[in-house]
Amino acid sequence: MTAEFCDNGAVVEARYREITDVARPDAVEYQHARGKLTARERIALLADEDSFCEFGGLARPLERGSDDQVVIADGIVTGTAEIDGRPVVLIVSDFTAAGGTNGALGGEKIRRCWELAASRGTPVVMLLEGGGHRIQEGLDSREFGGGFDLIEMETRLSGWVPLVGAILGPGFGGPALFLRHDRRGRRLGGRRHGSDSRLSVPDAE
Repeated sequence: MTAEFCDNGAVVEARYREITDVARPDAVEYQHARGKLTARERIALLADEDSFCEFGGLARPLERGSDDQVVIADGIVTGTAEIDGRPVVLIVSDFTAAGGTNGALGGEKIRRCWELAASRGTPVVMLLEGGGHRIQEGLDSREFGGGFDLIEMETRLSGWVPLVGAILGPGFGGPALFLRHDRRGRRLGGRRHGSDSRLSVPDAE
């Protein structure tokens, strides 16, 4: 039993290494060549040191991406963290994984974020980039239709917990819908679609 447990632990450790930026240098280099940071680099800059606690990092859809690669964490990084000592829930698109698209598993991760925010009254911070729901899974209406209540859940959260977000690259579908609450249409960054190198936020009103 002990040997079996140790083997499982090694598998888990190996899987966790696979989702890090260090384990995927080609994907990271591609993102940097676009003038963008990776999802995990963005989290490291935003969150207090060692405060990010990821959940769902090992989730992987059965369907592979369009390049026949495993979609790490289903294209979205989720977890809790602190910013200036204050708790937040983070939803961060990973453009290096199938262009930041997500399927049913990614939807369930987002659902968990909404549930945590509602139960704890914790602000949600969304750093989004990518193409929303992955078409490979979207062809099955039983899976695709299940994601629409995520929009309803977010709408119910509006006014109950702070919802803060930015689109930091090309974004359509889910990313555009999730950020529809800011009616002032603020533009973040120095370029169209946003820029990691110069992220500016107007003074609080």
